[in-house]
This record gives sequence, structure tokens and C-alpha cells, in this order.
Amino acid sequence: MNKEKDILVCKLQDSLVKMGRKALWSYDQSNLPEKISDKIIIEKILLFGDINNWQDLKKAYSIEYIKDVWLQNMALGGFHPEKQEQIAQYFFKINNLPAFLVEYRDNYINDLVERAF
Repeated sequence: MNKEKDILVCKLQDSLVKMGRKALWSYDQSNLPEKISDKIIIEKILLFGDINNWQDLKKAYSIEYIKDVWLQNMALGGFHPEKQEQIAQYFFKINNLPAFLVEYRDNYINDLVERAF
């Protein structure tokens, strides 16, 4: 990692720690790990971060990696639909999220079926 990315990742992790239980509900608040995984940082900043956090996220990680985490962990879950719309538009320039998700889901299912046979 480069120094700028390291600084941004630490800043994002500090933001999550300051959010406390809202963002890190599954962690023991009195015993947080020194390093939170990149995937957790991305997921929690997407859900609970503000525009400044989102800007730092874009600087710290590639859009492709952010999208991969979003698709694997969040997109098809159906929770926080208004936030999902904002994420899709801000990070990925997706203007019709429902249509995108239907296509993604169908492709995902087709890939699973093809691998099964």
C-alpha cells in the first residue's frame, strides 16, 4: 500500500470507530481490533458514512473493488433502499438500480447453474 492510501484507510477506520455501535454493532466496543478489514470498512462506510467519507473511500480503494464489495455483500440484500440508490449513483453511475439488480441477479443465478453442470 502507498502512504496516502494507508492514511485514508486509517481515517476511514477512525470514522467507523467514532460512529460506534451504529456502524460496528457486531464488535465489542471495548476491544476493537487494531485493523478492521478493507471489506468491512467499505461496507460500513457505504452504509453509514457521509459524503466526506465516501470521497475518502473513492481515493483509498478502486471503484472496481468498492463495486465488488457492494455487489457481494449489499446490493441484493434489499436493505436501506434509499442508501443503495445513492451508492449506485454516486460510485457507479447506475441510474436505474432496480433494472441493474434484476440483470445482476439473473446473471448471478445463471452463472451458478452453469457451474453446477
